[in-house]
Amino acid sequence: MNKKSSTELGIVETYKYDYFFHYSLIYYDELRLFLCRYLSHDQSITSTFVINSETFKGFYENKKLIMDVVVQDDKGRYYDFEMHNYDIKLEDQIRFLRYGERLVDNQEKRGVEYIHLKPVYQMIIYTGQPINNYHGYIHYIQKGDIKNHLFYRGDVVKTVLLQLQLLKEEYDMEQRLEPMEQLSYLWMYNQPHKFSEMCDLVKGVMKIHDKFMNSDELLKAYEIESERLLIRSKISRNKEEGREEGLKEGLKEGREEGLKDGRKEGQIELAILLIETKYHKSGEWLKQCTPQQMKHFHELFVRDMSYDDLKKNVLSY
Repeated sequence: MNKKSSTELGIVETYKYDYFFHYSLIYYDELRLFLCRYLSHDQSITSTFVINSETFKGFYENKKLIMDVVVQDDKGRYYDFEMHNYDIKLEDQIRFLRYGERLVDNQEKRGVEYIHLKPVYQMIIYTGQPINNYHGYIHYIQKGDIKNHLFYRGDVVKTVLLQLQLLKEEYDMEQRLEPMEQLSYLWMYNQPHKFSEMCDLVKGVMKIHDKFMNSDELLKAYEIESERLLIRSKISRNKEEGREEGLKEGLKEGREEGLKDGRKEGQIELAILLIETKYHKSGEWLKQCTPQQMKHFHELFVRDMSYDDLKKNVLSY
């Protein structure tokens, strides 16, 4: 099956596109069950179900798009899945950590005692450049004593990182692959592994992808990626303008105040864009904020809080 190349909007039609990945988790029960069994090493799981999905709201009404899925198995354990197609930066690593911790926090808020907290499993499927010092296809991440190679038993969050670019370095591509590696190959290279007898999971993913490609979901996915490209373009342009301005700063005397105002306006514009992207509400009120309030905004923005709480805390600072 030939697909459009993974460049610009063409990524929307690939198996690794994150919206399709989450779409397949929701509508393909066997895939969800397989991945939960894989993460927990528990083959006795008989059923899984989606308990929450975060949404992305497009420019049009009633266009809410699933972007993150939380799954629970029949034993009460939680699972969070991430398909990440861009190079992982520090802020991404922090976000992954917070996603797992959030599922623990939610249990505590419901009154679950520490000793009864259910495990949280997290899978990060990563197609970008390998992370520095992470040299393997698969990494098991958990809090512990690094020097003595000890895991901290109190950490109920267990993360598996799959770096798909390193799949070929650890497996002989001319030999049969197991189902998990067949899936990884399909996601990374957008085609089934030709030396393996295609497993039922890969057949199922390809079948649901055909359904996806002939549904209204494809149009919604294009809307998501168009907005993403627009956001990245604006952020890149703001950074470039900031660099150019910085180069000119030492060459032009008597314009210090104008430069400060320009930098402040650029920071506020970016902050407004962040609010509108995350909450889909106006961030124009940031234009009235003091430098101290803007600094406080950036400290609060990375936390898990509502739009109203964020605005109230910033303006009252």
